[in-house]
Amino acid sequence: MNIRKVNILLYFLIILIFYSCGVSKIVRRNKIKNIDLEEIYSEVKSNELDYNSYSIKYSAKINLKGSENSVNGILRIKKDSAIWISVSPGFGVELMRLLATPDSVKLLNKLNNTYFVGDYTYLNKIFNFQFDYYSLQSILTNSFFAYNSNNETNPIINFTSKIDSNKYFLQSLPKNANNKEILSKPQVMQQITILPNEYKILKIFLFDYIKNRAVQVNYSNFIEINEKKFPKNLNFSFNTSKNKSQINLKYNKIVINKQIKMPFKISTKYLPIK
Repeated sequence: MNIRKVNILLYFLIILIFYSCGVSKIVRRNKIKNIDLEEIYSEVKSNELDYNSYSIKYSAKINLKGSENSVNGILRIKKDSAIWISVSPGFGVELMRLLATPDSVKLLNKLNNTYFVGDYTYLNKIFNFQFDYYSLQSILTNSFFAYNSNNETNPIINFTSKIDSNKYFLQSLPKNANNKEILSKPQVMQQITILPNEYKILKIFLFDYIKNRAVQVNYSNFIEINEKKFPKNLNFSFNTSKNKSQINLKYNKIVINKQIKMPFKISTKYLPIK
């Protein structure tokens, strides 16, 4: 082998070595740090958008048990107080109005002049899952919540954490519980996928072992509001052994901390939903 060929070979070996070192450095730099559950939770809470009220213009594609519709409307939230939703088709005539508070749900169906006033049973029948006011509010605002947890001082007490696909992955299951213990009592598993660095919730998955049903929420298209990231797209899926439903929700205009109104009046022409 002549000197020229040796030099060429050495040249390529040097390039390969430096390239390999560069790749390894990139991989190490991008690999997220393994931190404890309490720190993950603290970072998620501190990166939530602080608000007193939301007013959001939205559009949505809805598929409920095979029936597809496209709608738009307005979503308003007074923190820990009320959720108000107006639903309209593309031509702008309001079809439905909903007012949810921590202890009641009110619904006006203007299409058939009916109304509902009661607890969350009606909504839970539609979505085939048990929700309360605070879980709905958290889902709509990309905020952390622990499903069916009454422990306000330590909501992550039943959670574990790990790194999965270079993201933080939280899961709620009783510690040291075996499968028989889980299946012998009402139990909903909750999984939360969290984007590192920004500490924003990317996905929530709820699975009911007893009734074999699931809910999944995916968040995407994050924008910056008041120096915090907030998703413009929320994709919901509700699955049972018999039915699958989806809601693809897009927030088109988001206004926070402005005075909002939540008009809701039931006239005498409306009949109760039985």
